[in-house]
Amino acid sequence: MEFPAKDSIGALVALSVAGLGYRQWKRTKRSGKFIEDRETAYKEVWEALEHVHLYVRAGQFDERAFDDLIRSANTLLIQRGLHISQDDKQRAASYIEALGRLGRVLAQMNPASGARREMALTAEGVAMPPEFKGAYDAYQSSRESTMEGFRHAIGAGQIGSGLPPNRSMKASGQSNSGARSLCALGMSPRTQARTAKGA
Repeated sequence: MEFPAKDSIGALVALSVAGLGYRQWKRTKRSGKFIEDRETAYKEVWEALEHVHLYVRAGQFDERAFDDLIRSANTLLIQRGLHISQDDKQRAASYIEALGRLGRVLAQMNPASGARREMALTAEGVAMPPEFKGAYDAYQSSRESTMEGFRHAIGAGQIGSGLPPNRSMKASGQSNSGARSLCALGMSPRTQARTAKGA
């Protein structure tokens, strides 16, 4: 009885191709799950930051309540650290610091002032008195930078509303340190580069 070599080689090649195809499918499936998880992580952290933002704008600034909200945001940053880039963690820390400064400034303002009322109503582009403008401008710049970084990470346009693009941390003058940020994990530079190419 003869065993055809062609059929055996053909079967072996077919099995190899099927095995490689299955492996690629599994890899793609895992990669898709990571991307989904990253998107979810960024959205959850953004929502926590916006809770802090809206609290500060309300003008009823209390350091303890602020710290509780910051603790919640930082807890999410730690828990979702695998998916949040180090640059975005630093942007979030700068945003948190800017919100703290803005909250303290708003607490000093006359509750009847027009700027304080506009902030409480969540108006954009509030005309701040000169003595408070620095804190307000730092908050605006930090928010834009954080929003842009988060948008880029999950695929532009899914967070926030039409603020100017292309604002980097360095361009906005933000520091890389965050006294209140507890984040330690980040994506590798290679992963960040792949993410940037895909966006």
